[in-house]
Amino acid sequence: MNTNKAVENSKIDKYIDHTFSADSLKIYKPYLSVYNLVFEKYDLAKDEILFISCNTWDVAGAKSFGFNVFWINRLNGKKEALPFKPDMEAKSLIAISKLFESR
Repeated sequence: MNTNKAVENSKIDKYIDHTFSADSLKIYKPYLSVYNLVFEKYDLAKDEILFISCNTWDVAGAKSFGFNVFWINRLNGKKEALPFKPDMEAKSLIAISKLFESR
């Protein structure tokens, strides 16, 4: 398992197989090489990825790259005036578990 401290401290690390960080490349999103990190580890298509973030700029960047995107809108924020919107939105990660329970 390769997770980060925020994931471990939130006690959700048992639900997450791997996390990826732009910091490992010393560049920032929306550089394509950041989103391509996932393909170095997994043989998946873009549409098989669920990108999760509470940051609307990250949401827009990941969606423009072609990922499925889940926005954790914890503070009931407004969507940015950006051309790419999330596929799903909820106030917490709990909604993601409910999404997969139905499958």
